[in-house]
Amino acid sequence: MWNLLPALALATAGDALAGEARPLTLDECVRIAQEQGISAKIASLETRAAAYRVGQAVVGWLPEVSASGSRDRSFVITKPKPLALGDSRSAGVHASWNLFGGGDVFNTAAASYGHTRAVAEEKVARRRLSLDVISAYLQALQNEALLHARDRDVERRAANRERAAALVARGKRARVEELQAAAAYDASRSARAESEFQYHSSLAQLRNLLGMAPGETIALSAPPEVALPDVAPEKLAGEVGRAWAARPERDSAEASLSESRASYGRAVESALPRVDVTGGYSGVWGQSPWWARREGASLGLTASFSITGLFRSGLQAMESKTRVAQSEARLDESRRQVALEVERAIYSVRAAAAQRSAAESARTSAKEAADIIAERYRLGQAQIVELKDSESQLSAAESDAVSAKGRAQLAVQQYAHAVGESLPVGSSPSAGSTPSTPSAGGSEMPPVPVEPVVVPSADSPPPAASPIEGVESSPTPSAVVPQ
Repeated sequence: MWNLLPALALATAGDALAGEARPLTLDECVRIAQEQGISAKIASLETRAAAYRVGQAVVGWLPEVSASGSRDRSFVITKPKPLALGDSRSAGVHASWNLFGGGDVFNTAAASYGHTRAVAEEKVARRRLSLDVISAYLQALQNEALLHARDRDVERRAANRERAAALVARGKRARVEELQAAAAYDASRSARAESEFQYHSSLAQLRNLLGMAPGETIALSAPPEVALPDVAPEKLAGEVGRAWAARPERDSAEASLSESRASYGRAVESALPRVDVTGGYSGVWGQSPWWARREGASLGLTASFSITGLFRSGLQAMESKTRVAQSEARLDESRRQVALEVERAIYSVRAAAAQRSAAESARTSAKEAADIIAERYRLGQAQIVELKDSESQLSAAESDAVSAKGRAQLAVQQYAHAVGESLPVGSSPSAGSTPSTPSAGGSEMPPVPVEPVVVPSADSPPPAASPIEGVESSPTPSAVVPQ
């Protein structure tokens, strides 16, 4: 009974935490990440900054208006008065408006295309964040299922150890079989510890993407099954075209190219003479009488040309032309990257379907073989080595089945992301639904079903349904081993 105490204590701690867990569906996690995720906030702030740059460029079209004023007091030595004071005041308003050569047209165009690029890049960042959240969510569920599979393997190995000890005590088996069963039990505990680490690591990654506090307890709900899309390599060209039209990466690359071209036009325009319309009004007032003032207004057309600025603008134009070529190359790179992601997604879906089918078949075969070997060992017709090998194969087959199911679910989401569909695919259970198994954060363990260590008898009923979908549980116990 001593070997069950740690597991029972962990299960009790998990049950205590389950009442404080925050239930989250896949859709809710994606929504929280879009609202609180750091990458989403950064992209949103960049879009806002780009909008401010558009406003700055538009303000450049307005006339520049300035006002000035002064007051002068002078001391003059004259005759017959030894000292005379002079006082004058002046004020004026001046305005200028650029007609040509200031680069305002192309500057505004560049800022507008920059804002379009920032909006598209925000969409790209949010879609990538959604895919990362989905991957972390599905990985956490997969690691949770693997942890339950490891728990069942530990239970089977513990039962074998107790069974071998009982047979050795009755003189029916050699001492070495008890030692081998104990070694297999310790190995299964080590594998379970690794699965526990992977489980909590995936939860920490999910919390980080959601912007939640470290160690916050959450409960995950398994999303509904989504059928694998029926895709074939022959449809690759059509899928790539559909994806390129729907992906925001295309809008970002095209806006970046237009922005580079506008920057080149701005550099060329700044090398030309600058033409401005100027005007002003000014007045000067004397000391006595105060109404004795001189007023004047001006209106003119000025042109300026800088030889030094010509060389600087020429270099800027050459740099901008290079940026245009670079943006064209990035547009082609984005198109190729989208095509690569679509092609990989298609083959990933096909491979996931084949792996899931093969893993289910292997799990069924391994389960049947393990049951046969366990019965033969109980009747004294098989060695402990055969029993260990069969249970190792069953444990590996169960893990492969869980992993294959998780890969299939992720392949569907990756395919939807590649072709530009909305994420996540399918709708999760409602927020009020009961989650599968609460996923405890921090160092605590999730509540794991713990059964008594038993020895299956020959007339044991067929295996019961497993709490982990896709993986059967061990045979229903019929006789408890004396502790």
